[in-house]
Amino acid sequence: MKILICGPDGHGKSTLGAFMAPGAFANSSEYLFEKAIWPALGPHGTGQFEERQACIDLKDNYRHSWKKAIYEYLADDPAKAVREFFSPQITARRAYELAGVACYVGVRSAAEFYAAKEEGLFNYSIWIENERVHRPSNPLAGDVCGQDCNITLKNDSGLFELGAKAASLMEVLHKTLDPRRASVGEVVTEWADRAFPNRTITNALQKMVFEEIPEFMLNQSDTSELADIGILLYDIAQMSGVNLETAMREKMVINNLRKWEVNPVTGLMSHIKESK
Repeated sequence: MKILICGPDGHGKSTLGAFMAPGAFANSSEYLFEKAIWPALGPHGTGQFEERQACIDLKDNYRHSWKKAIYEYLADDPAKAVREFFSPQITARRAYELAGVACYVGVRSAAEFYAAKEEGLFNYSIWIENERVHRPSNPLAGDVCGQDCNITLKNDSGLFELGAKAASLMEVLHKTLDPRRASVGEVVTEWADRAFPNRTITNALQKMVFEEIPEFMLNQSDTSELADIGILLYDIAQMSGVNLETAMREKMVINNLRKWEVNPVTGLMSHIKESK
């Protein structure tokens, strides 16, 4: 499982990464220091620094220079850093094998975020924020925002609470994604029973027909919209007392024995009636 952690400066991104993936997470500034920042600002670059440690210690005074170095490094290939971090080298680490998760912390630009998303380089993105932290605008922060991410996590109750939230999130991720722990139908049913205990088949059908299917038709590359349709199908099947996978397999036996045609006007598929 590969996760991006984003958020404002000083709101707990690296701490969350350490909680979720100890030994298999990286802060983007630290990760890119040797790759982008030191080559640009050191003796073989602009010469602003002669020693690595001085460059690190004076980071706050040279944020614009750091930002420029990182952006120039990613200019021709915005997803490069994310791709490099989530390469087979990270998945071969013992820490990743034990926890099943790696976190890259601090993606800055929307161009970098969406290039990595387009390539499918990560599974989830988390936006972490702490409403109690008020810092001056950070030029290294970039333009990724909470709306870009799948998951929002509030970090305003202290370190212990953040650790508890990280553990709870990891449990949800593993329980939901690991097929050995629960089938898709079981995961959907458990969630739907908890979130909507009084729902009906009619409610779910109306939600699917009038909201989810039209949303997917407008954006057929959005896998989350397609997933919403599938989730409703599983839930409708459960409320109807039907094993959806068994029903689909049984129907596919019939489909395979039928002959099919496509209406040249509508493009709709239908099986050929025996009378024909």
